[in-house]
Amino acid sequence: MASGEGPTLVTMYEWWYQDIADFVKNVWGPKAKWEGSAAMYFPAQDTYQDVEVDGSDIDSLWMEVFETIEEAEAIINKFKEHGMPREEGAQPSVELLLNWLNREGHIPAGNYRVLVHW
Repeated sequence: MASGEGPTLVTMYEWWYQDIADFVKNVWGPKAKWEGSAAMYFPAQDTYQDVEVDGSDIDSLWMEVFETIEEAEAIINKFKEHGMPREEGAQPSVELLLNWLNREGHIPAGNYRVLVHW
């Protein structure tokens, strides 16, 4: 419902998708090549995707997206060893990747805006 009040300050982490790819290689090694544009279904130029990274309720995320946390872990482990294909919707998705980075303690929990521009 409209309130007629002014804007609300909203804070979130902003991260360019190419910087995420470089960060992942720094954390997990050169084989872990994340194809962000493919994982994000090749989004249009100058857009973004918002992702909630919630480290306190990590197991419920896997129940929404994957049947088991072991399935998610298998995707991450395969990615760490072989990278990912440049195919639309390839895994790991941006949601899985950021939540897993948080699970391992590499990034803080919070709201993220993944920016796309080139």
